[in-house]
Amino acid sequence: MHIRTRKFLGGFVILAVLVVYSLLAMAVGAQLAIEWPEPARIAFYAAAGLLWLPLVMVFVRWMARPT
Repeated sequence: MHIRTRKFLGGFVILAVLVVYSLLAMAVGAQLAIEWPEPARIAFYAAAGLLWLPLVMVFVRWMARPT
């Protein structure tokens, strides 16, 4: 597969992953974190804001590898 095709497909996959992940993080936060004290909520949303990076980096590496 050509690198341009991988980047095109990877862009859509990353966008889909981010949309699904953000909706799941919001749903979990709305159900669980609403009852937690403020420091725990801040820690949850900080962790949720960073946990998507390893998954997306898999696609970025795939997109950037040589043909």
